[in-house]
Amino acid sequence: MDKQKIVEMRKDITKALEEVCIKHNVEIKQGNATFDADSFNVKISFIENSIDGKSIEQRDFEKYCTLFGLTKEDYKKKVVVNDKSFELVGLNINARKNTHKIRDAKGTYTISRTTYDRSVSK
Repeated sequence: MDKQKIVEMRKDITKALEEVCIKHNVEIKQGNATFDADSFNVKISFIENSIDGKSIEQRDFEKYCTLFGLTKEDYKKKVVVNDKSFELVGLNINARKNTHKIRDAKGTYTISRTTYDRSVSK
């Protein structure tokens, strides 16, 4: 097996499981693949999209927000960092420094609590 064949097979696997994902309201996530001359392994995870109309991201935020002195209403709160507008979308409870996850149209980023506190007071 070569890398190109594995890339194609991963796409086919995702496409084949698409109907299952829709039926069970889950999202598929494929991890890194390892391969040798005649086989390959890939970790496939299924993540539930939403429960009670809330995304997994929002449920996790609401679960941990009080640990950071936040409230459930702070989810998707506007944050301005370096004159760019973001929204607060998550918390990384395992991080030592950059614990707050923010998002804009270009992607998701992490910032420190200090940066967050400064950016919402503007």
